[in-house]
Amino acid sequence: SVLHITGGNTAGSGQIGGNISLSKVNSTRPGAVLAAVQTSSDPDQMGLAVYTHASSSTSNTVSEKFIITHAGNVGIGTSYPGSELEIYADSPRLTFDGGSNTTVQGINFARLGITYGGVRYNQSEDYLYFSVSQSERIDTSGRMLVGTSSSVATGFNQGANIQIFDDTGSFAVRRGAANEFGPTIALGKTRSTTDGSFQIVNNDDSLGAIRFTGDDG
Repeated sequence: SVLHITGGNTAGSGQIGGNISLSKVNSTRPGAVLAAVQTSSDPDQMGLAVYTHASSSTSNTVSEKFIITHAGNVGIGTSYPGSELEIYADSPRLTFDGGSNTTVQGINFARLGITYGGVRYNQSEDYLYFSVSQSERIDTSGRMLVGTSSSVATGFNQGANIQIFDDTGSFAVRRGAANEFGPTIALGKTRSTTDGSFQIVNNDDSLGAIRFTGDDG
């Protein structure tokens, strides 16, 4: 058997059809509504929306919070999601909570069931890593590691903030601009410990250095 609920009088994008209203506690006023919604200009293309009563007033007004369009796109805070999942808010956030488990959380990128890359967070060791085979990661100290999973001190490099290790060991900077200027590597020094503020350096302070080191066996 089928329960059929009909509603609405005028077709149009955003118009509500059949719906189920759920009351507030011990009240006849609506607290939440589950409704069929026309999600395009075609009256045959219908989606499903959830409306809630977010106000602390005694009004009967409910507002849309969640929708699944006729195409299967999911929208939170938006009536017309343009992708499979779209969240609209002043400060949108998506949270993955592993609870008390020391697990790896993240987002995988796959094709036909095969994972080719992703963005993941290792909760037990507190670091974030990217792409295939952990080729890039940001460790718990905020260091960017490329081609390696651990920070290494080499010569004067006592745990540098950016470290690259592979069989080429290359680093390239290119500037694409229709002018006479080339790329720039700038090394600066201030005695201030607050980003964006400045404090004059002292005599004999080192302003920067490029060092060459090698394993000495």
